[in-house]
Amino acid sequence: MIFAKINASKGKDQSMLRIKNIILSLFFIGNIPWAPGTWGSLATMILFYPFLNVLTPLSLSFILLMIFLVSWPLTHQSIATSSNKDPSWIVIDEFLGQGLSLLILMIFCDLSDILLLLSFVSFRFFDITKIQPARYFDSQHSALGLILDDLVAGFYSGFFTVICCQLYITLL
Repeated sequence: MIFAKINASKGKDQSMLRIKNIILSLFFIGNIPWAPGTWGSLATMILFYPFLNVLTPLSLSFILLMIFLVSWPLTHQSIATSSNKDPSWIVIDEFLGQGLSLLILMIFCDLSDILLLLSFVSFRFFDITKIQPARYFDSQHSALGLILDDLVAGFYSGFFTVICCQLYITLL
């Protein structure tokens, strides 16, 4: 009887670990060995693309907030027991950052494929270059810092894309 409880507990722990890995790796996209952050950002764009005409900024805000609230403690649990405080397989932060860029774009511009492409490329640029305060958050080696550096990149990307959109409209 005691052994059955121990085995059931191990099975439950394994299931929870698998769910956590699915969420943090964005359905294992983070396990792609080359440029997992780029793949995570691209997956975000592909995932949201069919829904951009039906999502409202409020509904996208809610989705991003819920994912943030779930991913923060899961990220903390994952890095607390690891020597690597920013594992490349965790790409849920890219999802949140790219999602924030899309949210800003939805609020200020009429969406087009070229703006979505610019949002993707500029997000990757800002995520890789880590312009302050993103660099500060990245240096904190914490779950919150891991996520916030991508949210800063998403903020920069969103407003950069909006500025490009407005300049294009103005110059026409």
